[in-house]
Amino acid sequence: MNPRHRILGVTALLSLLILIAATVWRQCPETSSSSPKTLASPQASGSESEAAPSPSRNASQPVAARPTESDSPKVSTSPPSRGPDSAAMAPPTFSDWVNAYLAAAPPDQAGLAATGEALALKRREVMRELIQTDPRRAIELALPLRLRSQLPASIARHLEERISGRGFFGVLIADNFEQGLLDVRREVVLDHRTFAAYVYGRRASQATKENIPLHGIAIDNLLAVHEDPVRPLEPGELAPAGPGTCPVCARASSIHGREALADVGGRIQHFCSVSHIEKLNERLAGDLGGSTGWDSSEPPIAPDSWSQGPKNLLYMRVSFPDDPGEPITEDEAYNVMDQVNQWYTWSMTL
Repeated sequence: MNPRHRILGVTALLSLLILIAATVWRQCPETSSSSPKTLASPQASGSESEAAPSPSRNASQPVAARPTESDSPKVSTSPPSRGPDSAAMAPPTFSDWVNAYLAAAPPDQAGLAATGEALALKRREVMRELIQTDPRRAIELALPLRLRSQLPASIARHLEERISGRGFFGVLIADNFEQGLLDVRREVVLDHRTFAAYVYGRRASQATKENIPLHGIAIDNLLAVHEDPVRPLEPGELAPAGPGTCPVCARASSIHGREALADVGGRIQHFCSVSHIEKLNERLAGDLGGSTGWDSSEPPIAPDSWSQGPKNLLYMRVSFPDDPGEPITEDEAYNVMDQVNQWYTWSMTL
């Protein structure tokens, strides 16, 4: 054999042996139990690689977990959730007490009186402030008369007082021209009592008047005046037995089978329908006028004058022998008299 060929054969054999030895050496660290080395796994993206330990770690070795967002302490900015008994734990209102008092048996009502009086005193202060700031709302929150009549005197004496009658309505205006300020004050004199009056609606533009129908609620000397001169009676409110005569149409109040009642200047009057209550209210409201300032030239209204209030009128519909037709229908006659009333109302404001 050629010596050159022999050298090449030996070289190739040695290269093959070296390649086999290198391959076996690479596999030994993964299978040998004597080697403490581990292979570092490539870093993975996402939360799974951060929360899970490497597979090469010993299962008995403690692993410190990476703190997550769920493990960190939180401070809640939302209000605490209302439990099932939170409504029962809320402080009771005067309305709640009234309902509980009326629903209780008579022997149990005496034990509720002390709580009711304390709530009534708190409500009185709220109503006192409301009369001066929002008289409309104060009147809306007045306790219905049918409930008021069922409460003991120790509670009723702290409630608002119902005011109704004919009296003096005065408007006092003070101008500060230098500072550009205008101060408007109103007072009501009714049954020899003087009130500081607080108004809303059409009453805000009313000028000084005498002997006009007024009604509202009062606490001490503070009076919230209703904008309407006529007050329909509340359901369940005591009223004189009827029937009577409707002040609008002068017919029996029971002509339609069911009458309507209203307080007009402190007197309970019977109407044949609710629409006639509204009609009288509009007529009286128109008679009150709507001047926004003091008018010293306005003629005074004499107290209890005959020219005030609704009047009965005899309307004679004349028929002629040679004319078989009706000269004027009843509805047309009422329409004519409404126009006459409007003319008198307008002429009084001149």
